[in-house]
Amino acid sequence: NVVSYEANPDLEETIRANYKLNGWEPNLIMNAVTSDGRDLVFHQDPNILSSSAYDRDFDTNTITVPSMPFEKLLDQHNPNV
Repeated sequence: NVVSYEANPDLEETIRANYKLNGWEPNLIMNAVTSDGRDLVFHQDPNILSSSAYDRDFDTNTITVPSMPFEKLLDQHNPNV
């Protein structure tokens, strides 16, 4: 039972394709995970490794993404790993 969270909406297609290549159907939630659940300002970079919640003064596309508070995530999924 795997649940994946991703803040960068540009990665959804890639994540789903990767799961499919491995014979899995993802339980993918396109949200950030934060301490308080407030919307998150996210800085998308064409180089996904440079995308970040922190503004590092790169030429990025700044978007706002929904988030889920970490405590709620723990209560909802009851992880054991």
